[in-house]
Amino acid sequence: MMAGMVQTYELMAIVRPDLDVTEANARELVEKLLDKSGAVIASVALWGKKQFAFPVNKYSEGTYLLAVVNGTLKTADLEKQARMGTDIVRFMLTEKK
Repeated sequence: MMAGMVQTYELMAIVRPDLDVTEANARELVEKLLDKSGAVIASVALWGKKQFAFPVNKYSEGTYLLAVVNGTLKTADLEKQARMGTDIVRFMLTEKK
């Protein structure tokens, strides 16, 4: 990847089940995670609450959301931001080709 090129990423995030996540505030949760990264959110889809196969951080379910993001992101920065906040249980960032 050349320096300065804008990439497209998919960000799958699982939010704590006790938070009331709606289409309206799902975008705010993603913006909070991407804080100061300079990335632009193209879309956010709320997948709803789903049961886990095994407990994750003492939760048995979580609310899934998928965001398409454009920009140059560093996974380490996102991990740090996710750990500092308490709303995101897990996330995965993949580069879309």
